[in-house]
Amino acid sequence: MSKFNLDFNIYSSKDRLEAVKKIDLASLTKTELETVTNYILYGKDEDGTSIVDRKEIQIKPKFKSFQKEKTVSLEGLMESPTFDENIF
Repeated sequence: MSKFNLDFNIYSSKDRLEAVKKIDLASLTKTELETVTNYILYGKDEDGTSIVDRKEIQIKPKFKSFQKEKTVSLEGLMESPTFDENIF
C-alpha cells in the first residue's frame, strides 16, 4: 500500500492542488485517489467557500447516515398515502 500525506491545514483549493502535484498518483489505490479528489474539492476558494459548499457538485458521503434526504414538495407529500399532515 502506498503512503501519502495530505496537509489538511492547507486552506485553499489551489494550494491543495499544488500539494497534490507532488504525489505519485499512479501508485495510489482507487480509494486513495478518491480521498485526494475530495481533499481538493473541499478546499476553499477566494470567497471562503468550496465547490461542494456552493453545491456546484455533490459528493456522496462515506456513510449513509450523513446523506441528506431529498427535498419533497408539499404536493408530493400530500399525494403519498402515508403522509400525515398532523406532524406539522
